Amino acid sequence: MIKIISSSWKKASSITCYSCRKSSSSSSLSLSELSKIKVISLDVTGTILNHSPVGETYHKIAIKCGLPNPPTHIELKQAFKIAYHNNVINYPCFGYYHNLTCKNWWKLTIKDTLILTGREENYYTSQQFNYYFNLIYQHYGTKNSYEILYDTFNFLNYCKNNNYSIGIITNNTNRMIDDILPMLDLHNYFDWFLCSHEVGYEKPSRQIFDYAYNEAKYFTNDNLKRSEILHIGN
Repeated sequence: MIKIISSSWKKASSITCYSCRKSSSSSSLSLSELSKIKVISLDVTGTILNHSPVGETYHKIAIKCGLPNPPTHIELKQAFKIAYHNNVINYPCFGYYHNLTCKNWWKLTIKDTLILTGREENYYTSQQFNYYFNLIYQHYGTKNSYEILYDTFNFLNYCKNNNYSIGIITNNTNRMIDDILPMLDLHNYFDWFLCSHEVGYEKPSRQIFDYAYNEAKYFTNDNLKRSEILHIGN
C-alpha cells in the first residue's frame, strides 16, 4: 500500500496498486506508473463522504425518543466501537455467513452498544428499543446524515473526463450502494460496485480485489492488467 498526499484530497489518501499488495508509508507512485492507470476504485467512508458522528447522533436520538436514563454521547461512542468491532469479528461482512440482513446486523450491534453502556439487555422494553433503533436506522438513510467531501465531485469529474473507469469497493452493506449513493447523486459516476456484504470478503483480502478486477475488465477489456488499476481509500 502506497500513501501519498494529494492537493485534491482532504487528507492523506491510501493508494494501492492491484499488482502490489505490500505496504509502504514512504513510497509514492511514479509518473510512469500513474500514466498506465486505466481503472480507479474508491472506498466510500472517509474517501468520498463522511457520516454524522455516532456518539452524538445516538445520544440525540435517545433523547428524542425518550429513553429513560439515556447514555451520554461519550458512553455511546466508546460502547459502539467495542460492539462494532466484536460483531465485525463474530458476524463478518455484516452477517453474510450468518444469513443476516444488514438491518438485522445493525439492530444487533446497536443493542450490544446499549448493553455495553451498562443498560442490561432488558433495561429497555422491546417497544422502547425498537423505536430507538428505527429512528437511528432511518436517520442514516437521509441526506442530513452525510457530508460529501468538498473535492469529491471535482475528482470524479476529472476521472470521467479523462476516460478512467471508476468503481466502488467498500466494507459496507448493500444499503450504501443501493440507497445512499443514489440519494447523494453519486452513483452515476461509477461503472461497478462491490460491497463486503454481497461478496462475503472484506478489504484488504485479495478475494475482494479479485472480484473488482473481474468487474473492471468488463468495462475496459479482457487484456486489462492488475497494474493498471488503482485503489484509493482504506
